[in-house]
Amino acid sequence: MKLTEEHVQQAFASILRDVGFEVREEVRYGGKRFDVVARLNGSFFGFEVKLHDWRRALRQLRAYQLCCDRAFLVKYGQASEDLIRECSAAGVGLYVIESIGADPRQVTPSKRSTSWSRHFSASLMRAFL
Repeated sequence: MKLTEEHVQQAFASILRDVGFEVREEVRYGGKRFDVVARLNGSFFGFEVKLHDWRRALRQLRAYQLCCDRAFLVKYGQASEDLIRECSAAGVGLYVIESIGADPRQVTPSKRSTSWSRHFSASLMRAFL
């Protein structure tokens, strides 16, 4: 069986649920699709899952930063120095999953979004109703 982003996404979402997050997958919002949105203690966390094209993920995560308190890239496999540097510069947290079944490893923290909008966040909250 070929590994897909969906496999990694489902495994990561399951881990979030296991540690107490309320989780939604494939959340459509404003013409975009967020891979995973999680809520814990009133805060929203957005996760974009990628096997390869992490630069595309960084562009996508800009939208997450508008409506989530924190945004993360979940990368399957190894994290290059370029990836780590770009995530840090963008304020995006980075989790690496080296294999299905392995615990995710946080490589860089996420900065609290400075472009977060209460309006956008309230709209996203509807996915949790």
